[in-house]
Amino acid sequence: MVNIQLKAKHFYFVTYQLRNSSINQYFSLISRIKTVLAGNTDLNALFSVSASPTEVITMYRTLTVLPEGVANQINIEMDDLLLPQIVLGVADEQANGIGPDADGNLPENAYWQIIAQGVTQIKDSNVATRDAAINEGKNIIDQI
Repeated sequence: MVNIQLKAKHFYFVTYQLRNSSINQYFSLISRIKTVLAGNTDLNALFSVSASPTEVITMYRTLTVLPEGVANQINIEMDDLLLPQIVLGVADEQANGIGPDADGNLPENAYWQIIAQGVTQIKDSNVATRDAAINEGKNIIDQI
């Protein structure tokens, strides 16, 4: 588990996006978010929530797969808050000798490195999807 710090509105937005997911899968995460945000009235206040690497990646994915118009500002703010935490977490793990083996496999306790891999895969997938849409749009124009 790692502690991630985001604004209250990010956690509320993530919770809203997870509402249609398997409640059993995210009940623990949503319960932790509820406990941390209990009584909060400031959407811009920063809070830390304990989450597994898989949960952090899921939170990131819930925001980045939405149409840019829906979550534009949320995406930018979350990136600005989360990415420095990932960089520092990875550096700390590596300074403590936690890293991939000779085959490139990460140990289970390489939490931040696992998160970094997941976020990188999401970003790469988003770029590939965007580029495919641009190319398909070009093909449509070329065929007209």
